[in-house]
Amino acid sequence: MQIRSPDLFQKLEKMAAHYKNNVASTYLKADLATLTLSRRDWDEIELLTARLDIFKYQGFHLDELYLKLLSLARFVKQSRTQLGSNLKNLVGHRLTGRSSSEKLMAEMVAANFPSNVSLLAEMVLELFYMARKEDFDANQGKYKELASVPEAKEIETLLKG
Repeated sequence: MQIRSPDLFQKLEKMAAHYKNNVASTYLKADLATLTLSRRDWDEIELLTARLDIFKYQGFHLDELYLKLLSLARFVKQSRTQLGSNLKNLVGHRLTGRSSSEKLMAEMVAANFPSNVSLLAEMVLELFYMARKEDFDANQGKYKELASVPEAKEIETLLKG
């Protein structure tokens, strides 16, 4: 089943902009690359955050959207457990020898990273609930598409944990 909900796409665009501007900023890309996510997860995140226009016209298959949201949920979990509050120190160390203004900006972005990841988690959870509602409504009170992607059931746990 394909969905083309304008509300869903508006929220997806807002989430993608937040991810690109506040979470995966140029100052943090090198540190984010150290997360232990699969190549598939990185590809799914890229599709959802950088190539959203592809889906604007053709719509999303719910099972594909669940997989993309699962990849973002894994990203959130790994960011919290592997980087967490230590990111500011990692960035500061990595930028030793750079201009003080660049180092200061990177440290500010790193200091805000935990709250930006928490906001991303809230956005992904809201998108998951919207997708699940679409699934339920379209399949006469059953989560047919969610059942076809059993691992997507862990999205809530990853985001709340």
